[in-house]
Amino acid sequence: MEMNKKTLLFGGYSQFPQGTAGHEIFKYFGIGFVVDPESGEIVEVSSTFLSDLSSRFLSSAFVGKNIRDGGVGAGIKEFEARYFCKGKKTIIAAIIDAEKSYLNYLAQ
Repeated sequence: MEMNKKTLLFGGYSQFPQGTAGHEIFKYFGIGFVVDPESGEIVEVSSTFLSDLSSRFLSSAFVGKNIRDGGVGAGIKEFEARYFCKGKKTIIAAIIDAEKSYLNYLAQ
């Protein structure tokens, strides 16, 4: 996918709990939201999941949602209702951290 030069990238990180595959390989979970600054739409999501399947699954909960209009909260609720693997709290903490990055951008 060619990146639109007008989009913005917001990232967040959180430490995986010990005993998970994510902790053994990465120690931290990272997520990035590519956002259209004019509309607030989340147009792409990237993460440090171990598999493409998990990354695509996470993206499906957020792509198309509006970060300005509660899209991150709605995406978290959708993700929580559908994701049944270890590290859920870590992933949500990283998502919230990415949203804080967006809010810090708005405060500039």
